[in-house]
Amino acid sequence: MELSLDTITAPGGTPSRWALFLHGILGTRANWRVFARRLVQARPDLGAVLPDLRNHGRSQGAPAPHTLDAVAEDLALLAARHGGRFHLAVGHSYGAKAALALLRRDASLVERLVLVDASPGARTDPAGSALVLEVLGALKAVQGERFASREAFLAALASRGFGGALGQWLAMNLGPLEGGLSLVVQVPRIEAMLADYFPTDLWGVIDPPPGALRVHFLAGGRSGALSEADRSRVRSLASEHPGRVTLELFPEAGHWVQVDAPEAVAQSLLRAVNG
Repeated sequence: MELSLDTITAPGGTPSRWALFLHGILGTRANWRVFARRLVQARPDLGAVLPDLRNHGRSQGAPAPHTLDAVAEDLALLAARHGGRFHLAVGHSYGAKAALALLRRDASLVERLVLVDASPGARTDPAGSALVLEVLGALKAVQGERFASREAFLAALASRGFGGALGQWLAMNLGPLEGGLSLVVQVPRIEAMLADYFPTDLWGVIDPPPGALRVHFLAGGRSGALSEADRSRVRSLASEHPGRVTLELFPEAGHWVQVDAPEAVAQSLLRAVNG
């Protein structure tokens, strides 16, 4: 599938390499826009590619199956249009596993990888994603409904317990419908993506890291997405492959590390490019 995307370059910059930014489930390309702009301003030789993953944002109508392999195929097509490979791939949560799936498809497509609060391993118990599953239930309840305004959608979510910043974030999935607004995202397709995501184990993609790949893990100290067992495995990899595998822990951050510690994450991305 050809994904809808934004490309960001520094004013007057001529990119010779590209960085790929991948959002999590129910996110959009806008999630990483500020970080992409900062990175290309610091490195004008680098351009940023921000796609809406299939079934998200404006990338609708993808054919089944809605698997990580299918997502990887979408991203491989992007790589072919941006010099054949990405110098850097940054993925949060689902987007991190999507980046790993791309590497599983072809290890030469990414040179440096940043995995933000995500485990490469299988999740036999999705309890850690209980909030996402609850949100999907709320969205399913309003699927196909037409809202007179963004505020009406936010009120409907708030009545189901999802207000504030979370509601504002979910409102990015709205699109025009008959003079009003409706959800663009198709909840059953998102459920299919998660059904493949949870049981998929991609540790073998980076253990050991192939070729000259460098892998940087960023984890929220208040998040359990990268478990203690996962962190121990990453530390072992870092010991076995010094300089090629790193782990940065942000003690006060939750699962959305880039929201809770934006300045620190921006600096981490710059180090990943320069290191």
